[in-house]
Amino acid sequence: MMGSDATVLSVLGLSAAIGAVIGGGSVWVTMALRRARQVVSQQAAPPSAEVLTRLGRLELALDSVAVEVERIGEAERFATRLLAATSGAPGLTTAHDAHEVRTVTPH
Repeated sequence: MMGSDATVLSVLGLSAAIGAVIGGGSVWVTMALRRARQVVSQQAAPPSAEVLTRLGRLELALDSVAVEVERIGEAERFATRLLAATSGAPGLTTAHDAHEVRTVTPH
């Protein structure tokens, strides 16, 4: 008789644990859905005309900076090639030459 009581108790315990997990999960899902509905209902207002104007100016300024940085890079590459060609020193004239100029330093 003792074995059957232990089995009944373990089945009841297991059932209670499963019920708690399902109940807790359903509470969590309900809370998540409620929060999702709140977020959707509180959508942000569209930006004002002043904000859009400022963003447009910021975008133009950023584009200008990018163009100038590219020009600086082109000038640097040109100067490097020019110095390498006029001095006769090994320079970075081509990608193949760049590989030959590299040295291995001990670390």
